[in-house]
Amino acid sequence: MPTVPRFDLPKGIPANRPVVPLVLRGERRGVSSVLAALRLRGDAQDRLRLGLDASGRPRIEFGNSGAPDLALRREAGPKLMLDGNDAGAANAPWLEIVVPTAHASGYDAVTLLNSGDTNPRISFGKDNSGFPTFKMGAGGVSSSDVTLSRPAAKTLALKAGAGTDLLLRFGGTSFPASPADGDLFYRTDLYDLYRYNSTLAQWVTRPAITAYHSTTQSFTAATETALACNSDDGTDPWAMHDTATNNSRIVVPIAGRYAIRAFAYWGNTWLQSELLRFRKNGTTFIRGTNVYTVAPSAGSGAPSMESSVVAVLAANDYVEAMLTLGTNSTVGHASAAEAQTVFSVHYIGPA
Repeated sequence: MPTVPRFDLPKGIPANRPVVPLVLRGERRGVSSVLAALRLRGDAQDRLRLGLDASGRPRIEFGNSGAPDLALRREAGPKLMLDGNDAGAANAPWLEIVVPTAHASGYDAVTLLNSGDTNPRISFGKDNSGFPTFKMGAGGVSSSDVTLSRPAAKTLALKAGAGTDLLLRFGGTSFPASPADGDLFYRTDLYDLYRYNSTLAQWVTRPAITAYHSTTQSFTAATETALACNSDDGTDPWAMHDTATNNSRIVVPIAGRYAIRAFAYWGNTWLQSELLRFRKNGTTFIRGTNVYTVAPSAGSGAPSMESSVVAVLAANDYVEAMLTLGTNSTVGHASAAEAQTVFSVHYIGPA
């Protein structure tokens, strides 16, 4: 072995001083080189070594020089690798920093691997449009199951699969193009979270509709009749209400808990007795919805009735507001909005 140059600090340094004796040396070992090494006096192995690997690439080793537990080295690529439990070139690093050269498409700038992995589990880089990306995948980022990216200014996108199916995207005043079923998007101008429904081919929020009747409706005494609603608020992507066919019905698209309300007004005096309640699917009355009144002895005034309830409904159930009057009468108003029939159903959450 060639002579190893040594540099020893003086022995008279007090024990409480931060400087400790050390050996600085350089040597040539076969196809690899250790250019400098650091060890404490009395150590049998180097604590830190700087040199070149068998391919002539720079390398820094930490720990016992016989079996270093951490190595920082430059690999082909160019890549900067921080390797835990280093055991040579065959051992996969648990942190890999890649410095890209000229890439026309996306690339991974930083990747994280477990020992023994051949494909990174986590990576930081950019997509084909040049936007930052963060990928995660148990089988490696080439088949990542989650990708977090910034596809536009003030926008954060969470994707599934190999980064093609949008799960969640924040920050926008218009919906993104080419959505997939189940994609979520938060509209910053509308202050609401929307989900894309491929069956409806629309972005939708919670099912809700308020229907009303813009004219009057005739009622026959002692005959229970569904309140008609020839109009609605116009925001009905779920197709819950038809203003022409069966316009007394509101159909719920998904199972859950719904808030239901109805209002009816008639312009003449109290009519002996009145009953307002909700009916499901044409046969079943919803529990706790009867509103029943008896005409006062004076028999005067312009009466109205309101009923509301929270009910659990199944998908495709429909509800109606049923009204019974004591004598023949006309319900609603042709011009005064505050006196027109109103019927609303709003989803409030799962059952």
